[in-house]
Amino acid sequence: MTEDWKADLRNALTGGSAPKASNIVSLSDFLKNTVVPAYQQIDAELRKHGRDVKTRVSDASASLTVIYNGTEELIYRVHGRVFPHGVLPYAEIRFRERNGLRLISVEQMIRSGKPDYRLADITVRDVINHFLSEYTKRTVSS
Repeated sequence: MTEDWKADLRNALTGGSAPKASNIVSLSDFLKNTVVPAYQQIDAELRKHGRDVKTRVSDASASLTVIYNGTEELIYRVHGRVFPHGVLPYAEIRFRERNGLRLISVEQMIRSGKPDYRLADITVRDVINHFLSEYTKRTVSS
C-alpha cells in the first residue's frame, strides 16, 4: 500500500474483483509449466512404492489422485486464488480419516505467510515439498 490510502481504496474498488485475463493465462501457464512437472516427478516416485496415480489438468486447476490397493488415499488439487496484486496458487487436499470413515477437505496456500509473492515465484520444488508435507501428514502417519 502507498501513503495515499484514498487512491489505494479507489484502485481496489474500481479494479473489480474478477480476475483479469492476464492472470488466468498466468495461472494456466503456471499449472502447465510448474505444477504438471511437479506431478510427473511425484507420480514416478509414488509408483515405485505401489501407488496408482491419476492426474487431471485444466486451465483453472490441476489434480493428482493417489490410490493404494484400490482405495483413494489423497487428492491434491492446485487452484488459483485472486489477491489484489494477482492470482496465487493454493492446494485443496482431500483425504480419509479414521480408517477411511470420514472424508476431510482442507485448503492451504502453497507458501505460508503474507501473500506478497508472485505466481512465478512458486517453483516445482515448492509444489513437491508442499505435496510431500501434506501426503506424509495426512496418509503415512494415519
